[in-house]
Amino acid sequence: MLTNYMKASTKLHKQLVLKSKWMYNIYYFFYFFGVGSFLPLYVIYLRRELGFSEGQTGLIQSILPLVLIISQPIWGIINDRYNASTKIIVSALIMLGITEVFVFTNDQFYLMVIFTIVFGVFNFAISPIQDGLSVLFSKRYNYKFGSIRIFGSIGWATATFVSGIAVDKYGYSSIMYLSGVSYLIAILLFLKVKKVRRKKRKEKTISKYGHIADIFKNKVFITFLIFASISVGVLNAVPFFYGMKLEDLDATEQFIGFMNTLMVSTEIVTMFILILLKDKFKDFTLLLFAIITQIPTIIILMFVDQPEELNILIIIAILRGFYQGLFIPLIINYIASIVKEEEVSTGIMLNSAIALGFMNWLTTLVGGYLVEWYSYSLVFIIILGFVFTSLIFAIHLNRKKKKQMKANLN
Repeated sequence: MLTNYMKASTKLHKQLVLKSKWMYNIYYFFYFFGVGSFLPLYVIYLRRELGFSEGQTGLIQSILPLVLIISQPIWGIINDRYNASTKIIVSALIMLGITEVFVFTNDQFYLMVIFTIVFGVFNFAISPIQDGLSVLFSKRYNYKFGSIRIFGSIGWATATFVSGIAVDKYGYSSIMYLSGVSYLIAILLFLKVKKVRRKKRKEKTISKYGHIADIFKNKVFITFLIFASISVGVLNAVPFFYGMKLEDLDATEQFIGFMNTLMVSTEIVTMFILILLKDKFKDFTLLLFAIITQIPTIIILMFVDQPEELNILIIIAILRGFYQGLFIPLIINYIASIVKEEEVSTGIMLNSAIALGFMNWLTTLVGGYLVEWYSYSLVFIIILGFVFTSLIFAIHLNRKKKKQMKANLN
């Protein structure tokens, strides 16, 4: 009798966990659908619909990376001190919807600057917290984070397709309806998902800086942050120069659209393969492999300089999609493996702000001037230099992590 009860209880528990995982899956789909309906078309809306100049559009584009750098550590401190993940995400999703309504009902440049800042502040609050929660859920119930995150990529890809059709048929204002409904569904789903309780800290109270002060004492994390900055951070600026080169080579909008679709499709397929592989390869090994695959991408970009060579760039779209499909889940998994459970969201935020935000912005800014003053080749040689240097840091990082694991066992 007792055995039957235990079996029934275990089965019910598994069903509830599986249900919660699907809640995470669908939540990721609708969150990324909402953002994916808006962001890719935002710049086009500013240029074509509102008639903003290249300088005005460029200024608005440059705001988001700066907002990322400043806002994410602040959100991290708030979340650590008050454990307010649900309140932050629900409030942020509501604010994204409201901000988009203002974007599509105003046409003043200074208002668009303000709305972009507001959108960035609240959008950048969401990803590290939701990723931190889903990583903890995945670890606790033996799932791969990529099996949840893949639904975000599917949502983004679906959104770019659907929003493009909606804009052609009903105009740009249709985006705020698509996004608004998606954010509302995401809120309802997030309120239902199972949040894994983090271990309470007994040794001392959390400082006014949250877990940031503690995480900077972690030498393995600091080494990782340097590694991520000079590899992933720099490499994430490559699409900017890739886009510039496509313009210089007079690529048509149809060709650019095809390349983006191919890249996102490859990203989704790569994530799916990663899920099937399970734990056959170490996360860090695969992350290094993803970084190495970008070396031929940079070399191809360096030498393709004629319009008739455009088709060669299809290889770049495939390699870039492969890289993103690996790096997005793997880098988060790796952070979760080198910091304490209660520091996961903070680690993701710091990586996002410093490695993905600041280094991406700095590379784009300096690289843009180097292209203007010298050539693309110089920029790509410098990027290659950073990538090869990061591989040296990778060896050092691997040694430090092994020492950390031995110390934890003792």
